[in-house]
Amino acid sequence: MSPGSATSDLWWKNAVLYCLDVQTFFDSDADGCGDFKGLSERIDYLAGLGVTCIWLMPFFPSPERDDGYDIVDFYAVDPKLGTLGDVVELVRTASDRGIRVIADLVLNHTSIRHPWFQSARSSPDSPYHDFYVWQDEKPEEKPGDVVFPDQESSNWTYDRKAQKWYLHRFYSEQPDLNVANPRVRTRSPRSPASGLRSACRASGSTPCRSCSSPPACRRAPSKTPTSCCATCAPTSGAAAGT
Repeated sequence: MSPGSATSDLWWKNAVLYCLDVQTFFDSDADGCGDFKGLSERIDYLAGLGVTCIWLMPFFPSPERDDGYDIVDFYAVDPKLGTLGDVVELVRTASDRGIRVIADLVLNHTSIRHPWFQSARSSPDSPYHDFYVWQDEKPEEKPGDVVFPDQESSNWTYDRKAQKWYLHRFYSEQPDLNVANPRVRTRSPRSPASGLRSACRASGSTPCRSCSSPPACRRAPSKTPTSCCATCAPTSGAAAGT
């Protein structure tokens, strides 16, 4: 690794991050919901605050059981927030101001409404059945295992259609992906990053990077943003920290 590359990889150490939920940030069309166009309009405001990196909370289609972390489609942008084109414009606008854009990638579970899970529960022969963690009998649990004891009584929920118990470390609407399955590890990192990768390339930024993270990742932030996020890094030397 060249000295310049090593320096670029440490940009996060001195970054000024601003984490936001697009839905609650700025509403461009007065429909009561924030959107990407509104965020793009306020980039100069964020730049004026000294922000060097915008950290986006999930913006994919979701039933919103867990603030957007229960994702139905990793390839799409929630229509009420805008389009992939709006994301491209945001990244381009931010890049022009030397601001990076990173985004939460939720790789340890999906929404119960995700097509993978709907297929998985339909038949043990489904190609997606082993994308999730199933048990014929409910496993024993220790006190303290449940993340949301005021909302859930167990990390396992019985699915009547599958006639099995499935694992969920968060809400029952968020079945855990079986990260021990190589097919899951192969597909999961590609899915959420694909749209952002296209946005970054279209706006002259480097491709997004992503990797799987443990379920507790978003509750206990990692030391490096790239451990649980896609990174859209501006190509200009100053913005990239070179």
